[in-house]
Amino acid sequence: MKRRRGERGAVAVEMLLLAPVLAAFMLLAILGGRIACAAKPSTARPPTPPAPPRSAAPPARRTTTPAVLPAPA
Repeated sequence: MKRRRGERGAVAVEMLLLAPVLAAFMLLAILGGRIACAAKPSTARPPTPPAPPRSAAPPARRTTTPAVLPAPA
């Protein structure tokens, strides 16, 4: 099969014109996916509250009362 002289490089020209269209379609699909993911509610855990600051003083001792109090005299 012989090619005509005018058809030489036709595929290269078609790809040159088609490549930006394909790239734009891919970027549009990616953008649509990102928008769809952003519209969904988040399933992540809420952030934990910050820990209270530590003081330089030692913690206070707890005093306990006996379980059975002595009877009044």
